[in-house]
Amino acid sequence: QQWPALKHVERVVIFHGDSGTVMGLRGIFPRAEIHCMKPETLTFVDGRSAAGKTWKNEYGCHHSKFFLIGFEETLRVVVHTANLIACDWVQKSQGVWMQDFAPKSPRSATSSDFESVLRKYVSSLLVHRGGQVRQWKGLGAAFRSRAEETLADALGAFDFSNAKGHLVATIPGYHFGNTLDLYGSNRIAKILRGESSSNYRDDDEIYCQFSSFSSPKVVVEQLTKAFNVSGPHAPIRLVWPTAAEVRNSIEGYFGGGSMPSEHKNVSVASRDSLRRWQASTDVVDPFLVARRPVMPHIKTWSRVSASGEEVRWCLLSSSNLSGAAHGRSMKKGEVLHCMHWELGILVTPSSCGV
Repeated sequence: QQWPALKHVERVVIFHGDSGTVMGLRGIFPRAEIHCMKPETLTFVDGRSAAGKTWKNEYGCHHSKFFLIGFEETLRVVVHTANLIACDWVQKSQGVWMQDFAPKSPRSATSSDFESVLRKYVSSLLVHRGGQVRQWKGLGAAFRSRAEETLADALGAFDFSNAKGHLVATIPGYHFGNTLDLYGSNRIAKILRGESSSNYRDDDEIYCQFSSFSSPKVVVEQLTKAFNVSGPHAPIRLVWPTAAEVRNSIEGYFGGGSMPSEHKNVSVASRDSLRRWQASTDVVDPFLVARRPVMPHIKTWSRVSASGEEVRWCLLSSSNLSGAAHGRSMKKGEVLHCMHWELGILVTPSSCGV
């Protein structure tokens, strides 16, 4: 109803995290393949248990926002921060990263880091949907897959080696051993550890901008370590709108509905770390002035120079400030427990060929 053009796409597969919405979508869009990914209704196996012990994910959610769009000759990967509702696209500040990828040629690398993470992420969805074994006809001629392939398998036909960013995923589970650094904050730390810190400065700051503000006690400490694995230490700044900014936004207080928190969470955050959403009133840049009253649903995590003129690296992600999204470190760092599905792109100098 809010995106009628989608009903004319030849084939549509939807993974959604809310069972009520899934039921509604099935009623108005019956030819689409729509799968409920509400973690509370799914069963997860604790890989630490040899007996296959299960755990209930009562506080997790499928929070990723991404498209895989098949064309005749390419696959377009789109990672963004907006839900598919009108107010998110028209009345919020959002972020989008996208890139087209061609099928592999005989000279292409067998695989790449981007491909590996994307296929692991999609596989984690398929585990709960029976594997999705079928031919991918209708997703574009570039999907030249065999009938027995899953979507994760079919993605192996594309060359992701020139991706202009590092894919950062979170999937529910207890990650340890050779999967410890594959997801969440550990994945970010691994990527940044491999980047040069020669352009970092002592007065850099790390701006964490998000829409949902959970308890910062543990997650801020964990993210501070992940973001500062090399080079001079940079302090964390938490960017979140004030009540006055929400009240005076284009949506008024209604705009605060997508920025949930509790007073106890905000009150324990360091006062020195908190930053407003809006630029100072002496800023005259037309773009910044225009965006000032448009509340954020975007989530960005960036190391920035003191002047604000240089960005050392930037993560655009669906992840908010929570351990469920970035993972909680356990057992003295030997286990990372994640509850959400999240997806983001970490853009670094090396990913841009610098």
